[in-house]
Amino acid sequence: MKKLLCLLLTLSFGISLSLTAFADVWIPPVDDEFYCEAFAQIYDTKEGRELINRYASEYLHAGVDTVYESTPDAEIASAVVRMICRYPERYEGVMLACGTSGCVGIPDEAFTACAESRFGRTLRAEDFFSCEKGYILVSESTTLTVATPSDASVLHVGDFGDLAGRAAHPRSLFAHAESCYYQGDGEYAFWFGTYETTGDAEAYYDLNDPLSAENAQLVGFCNLSVKFVGDVEATQFDASDFYLLWLETYKFTEEEVKLYNEPDPSESAEETEASAPFETVTEHGTPVETATVEETAERGGFRSTGTILLTAAVFTAAIGACVAILRIKKKKR
Repeated sequence: MKKLLCLLLTLSFGISLSLTAFADVWIPPVDDEFYCEAFAQIYDTKEGRELINRYASEYLHAGVDTVYESTPDAEIASAVVRMICRYPERYEGVMLACGTSGCVGIPDEAFTACAESRFGRTLRAEDFFSCEKGYILVSESTTLTVATPSDASVLHVGDFGDLAGRAAHPRSLFAHAESCYYQGDGEYAFWFGTYETTGDAEAYYDLNDPLSAENAQLVGFCNLSVKFVGDVEATQFDASDFYLLWLETYKFTEEEVKLYNEPDPSESAEETEASAPFETVTEHGTPVETATVEETAERGGFRSTGTILLTAAVFTAAIGACVAILRIKKKKR
């Protein structure tokens, strides 16, 4: 009885150590039909970084700061118009009647296309705005208010500087992807650092080191979740492969900008080289954290070789102990 008890205790000890080791191991959800490993690691390639960083940055440039699944359609409608005014050349039928500082006509088809591709909503312009012959007419002096007015649903077109979106943004911002978390069912949550630069943001979307941009400094962060609808076997992507589910942004105060861009000289070299972690909780209660330098180098599979070796050693030791006990018991019989 005592030997049997020792055997059970040995097995329990081995299993407990193994479970502790496996707690630090991340296994890709290969059994999830919506999981695409290449998309989860999109920011590891130059082309992928440019795509996902540009995608997030364009919401910032259009003045879209927060979007949730619960955001009313009326507020999304204003965000759609902002996006089209910023990038009218991307939507068929948009008319610049009087040049970059004149009137813009947005057809209902362009409005619907933008709502679906950038916000995952099916909307019609005539349900929210006054239309003339199928167009929303927007000028520098126009203030458009949607059917259910709120602070977020009032659009002052003059905020854009020029309606064609070709002038430099008042603050040249760009987002830089730092990490991705797969949430199941084809949903991917990305964490971005938001950087300000005196240069042209268009030139910095593919940078590996965002601080190498001209006079760049970290001024905030943004989190967004997208629904991936592309081919899970693909290794190259475009913006039509996913659409926005939710978006959150946070702008640093002046004190925070100094804190994160002017390291304390008294800190050790190792501490100053490590990235300062941020944490925020989304509307869905999902923690979103930055990846450290070490984690970034190991993402996309098992976190460390050491963890794997430890797990293997524990299993081997547990099995060896069991075999030894059983042999001793057999000889005594």
